[in-house]
Amino acid sequence: MKLILKDIASSEQALTNLLEQKPPAIASYKIQRALRHIIPEIELFSKTRDELVQKYGKPIEGQPGAFKIAPEFAKQYEEEMTTLINQELELDLHPIPLSDLKTLDIQVRDMLLLDYLIVDDVKGDE
Repeated sequence: MKLILKDIASSEQALTNLLEQKPPAIASYKIQRALRHIIPEIELFSKTRDELVQKYGKPIEGQPGAFKIAPEFAKQYEEEMTTLINQELELDLHPIPLSDLKTLDIQVRDMLLLDYLIVDDVKGDE
């Protein structure tokens, strides 16, 4: 499945929210399988983002490990970050049928963030 890095990075919490609800076994399996492919990409993104912040940022006094992007480097940081988050990825993900998730209380925000992973297979008023 072809995805954009920003889409998977923004959906990590939504996937975790689904697992916290104790979905049926098949849905749990599919969500965990997706996470197994997504988490390494998110970790790599976070590491790369942190490196960019350190590259273009200045340490914040009194806050060890915290950086603020220096105004003179804001444009370069934004350009590199935009390129990074728009990176196209090919992941071995399989869509999760909405019917597998019907017993869960899924927030609208989570549904929007997981749009790339959930396929609507529900017919009528189910």
